[in-house]
Amino acid sequence: MNHYEALGVRVGAGPVEIRQAYIDAARRHHPDYHASENEGTRSRHARTMQEVNRAWAVLSDPAARERYDLTLKTPVGPPPSRVRPQREPRMPEGKGWTPRRGDDGWQRDFGSWADEDERLAPDTPRGRRHRGALAVVPVALFALAVLAVFVGLVLSARPLIAAGFAAGALSAALFVMLPVYEMSRGRHRD
Repeated sequence: MNHYEALGVRVGAGPVEIRQAYIDAARRHHPDYHASENEGTRSRHARTMQEVNRAWAVLSDPAARERYDLTLKTPVGPPPSRVRPQREPRMPEGKGWTPRRGDDGWQRDFGSWADEDERLAPDTPRGRRHRGALAVVPVALFALAVLAVFVGLVLSARPLIAAGFAAGALSAALFVMLPVYEMSRGRHRD
């Protein structure tokens, strides 16, 4: 039996068809699904699962599959009819979540998985002088507002009190807006 027959697909089958055949075979023969059966049945399914895994290891890798195809002496006839289960496999006690047929679209994006890199990009140094100056403005404006209100109360100068409250409101707005501004600048810079 060759790898194509182990998965029940034709020799020229595409990667999606081979992957789906592997998933179907794994659902039928995985040892977890046969844990409660007798020893003979369990060992038969375990051997079949090993054959299916060997076939998948070769046929899922394009370079290995090309080398394997060159070793085939004669073209293989049509694949044997695969018996697909009419219902989902019975889940044994204690087994967790199992994907169902058709619930594997997320697995088709192999290219992006291969390109993933778990290392974080290095932080780019930003202009500290500019950011530090902006961070001081709301604090200084708040201190000036408190001082203006205090002096205005002592001198009974209503315009000075009003200017102090206006500076306090502006300082509160800057406490909110400057971090938002810095975050938006950082996003555009990256």
